[in-house]
Amino acid sequence: MSLHDQWVTVGYMLYAGAILGVTYDLCYILETKLQIGRWFGWLSAACYWLFAVLFVFDCIMQANDGQMRIYVPIFILLGGWLYFRVLSSRMRKFMVFLMLPIIVGKRWSNRCRRKKNGITKKNQV
Repeated sequence: MSLHDQWVTVGYMLYAGAILGVTYDLCYILETKLQIGRWFGWLSAACYWLFAVLFVFDCIMQANDGQMRIYVPIFILLGGWLYFRVLSSRMRKFMVFLMLPIIVGKRWSNRCRRKKNGITKKNQV
């Protein structure tokens, strides 16, 4: 494996770590802001890990034909750490901004459902 191939692999692994951070933030935002239910947390965690395994496997296959070196997991972790240190808070705000119509629509729907059923804040248990 040439030095160029190793640097390409390092770049791919940093990229993979950052993308895993973005998808983790997306799952977190969906769980907390939409408040769908407990089952959604389990489902999103299972989907996240399935995506993570397949995505990292694909990145390793593209970068260096599947050769697992010691620096591969190190640079995946470093890419994730860099993402969470530098971009995570901005990315979460941006995701919430993009999902704002969905969040407002869900709140409005819940309010209409409560009104229809005669549930108000005063008599809500």
